[in-house]
Amino acid sequence: QSTWGNLLDATLVVMKVQLEIPCPNPTCADKSTSKWHHASCGGAIWLDDQGFLECDKNDARYFIKHWSFACSKHPGNYYQPNATDISYALGLAVMASGKNRDTMRWLVGLSGRILEDWEKM
Repeated sequence: QSTWGNLLDATLVVMKVQLEIPCPNPTCADKSTSKWHHASCGGAIWLDDQGFLECDKNDARYFIKHWSFACSKHPGNYYQPNATDISYALGLAVMASGKNRDTMRWLVGLSGRILEDWEKM
């Protein structure tokens, strides 16, 4: 099963990948990657090509900098992902896609948007 999702909106195809990163808590001993789920509803969390994370079960959609995560090792103690976590997620997305040309364009565009928006906020 692919981790990619496509949402067709008139003439625009938005590419998304399910977020898979290690726990961003720097003191967490568990550094294995997880596909993350929204604490309030259990929906899967997806990274879109604008740098936003969104839940697939409700309308929660925020820029990646404004989400925080807690794994089962420290429930209730939420941490925001850093640049390393984001880079890791993007690397997994590229590997899952087969490294095709469209994916590389997506990655370059997304990286630029994340950097630009991160500096503004």
